[in-house]
Amino acid sequence: MELISIIVPVYNRENVVVSCAQSLLAQTYTNLEIIFSDDGSEDGTLNLLYDLARQDERIRIIENQHGGPSSARNAALVTAKGEYIGFLDSDDMIAPDMIERMHEDLCRTDADLACCRFRIESNTKKPFETENGTSCVLPPWQAFERMLFLESEHIGYGVSPGTKLCRREVVMQPTTILFNEAIWYGEDAMWLSKVLERCKSVVLDSSVMMRYNIVCKNSICLNTHAARRLVCTKWKIKCLKEHGCSEETIHLMEQEEQALIISLLLGK
Repeated sequence: MELISIIVPVYNRENVVVSCAQSLLAQTYTNLEIIFSDDGSEDGTLNLLYDLARQDERIRIIENQHGGPSSARNAALVTAKGEYIGFLDSDDMIAPDMIERMHEDLCRTDADLACCRFRIESNTKKPFETENGTSCVLPPWQAFERMLFLESEHIGYGVSPGTKLCRREVVMQPTTILFNEAIWYGEDAMWLSKVLERCKSVVLDSSVMMRYNIVCKNSICLNTHAARRLVCTKWKIKCLKEHGCSEETIHLMEQEEQALIISLLLGK
């Protein structure tokens, strides 16, 4: 059984980090290296993590000065030992068979990156079960187009690394693809785009296997000004055009760009 590294950046998450950790420890795929990379938490997060680490040797903890999620991810990424690399945010949870199924997707299709769907929920800690779907293999940038938009009000693939599992050599060779530490919003899409440039193919699994929690008060997504979102959207449009993506997808992103510009002009 190949080793899989899962990296979790953490900052002041004492209210949710145990649920996140438990969803990882309960995975049916057991050969895991679970790296919690703490970004200078000032609450009880670290104490909880060390308690968990004493109970399960698969958990490893890295302590960092506060530098943002990209810095925390990078600190863990350069030390990861797994043949596959995945990520999870500390306020999210995954279904018990998610890692096993995504690993199987990669092995069965020989793709370089696997991606499942997530469900947006709020303020819940109930057990999360897989909603089964089917899988298909796509060229990297066709897959990227599918990741950009929610398919319904609360379900989609997303550009977050939390729904991805990638072969180590894609991320690490010839050099390690790091997250941009100067950016605190949209860094996940930028990191993913660099990974996709090295991929031959991507397997999309339509099973819903990750829960995206939107209620943490210090969530970056909930506290990001429209100007930053606009910069990210403009970058996505540029990226789509450079890689020959469909006019329909570009048009949808341009509509999002216009909505953000209007929001800024109205002072929202």
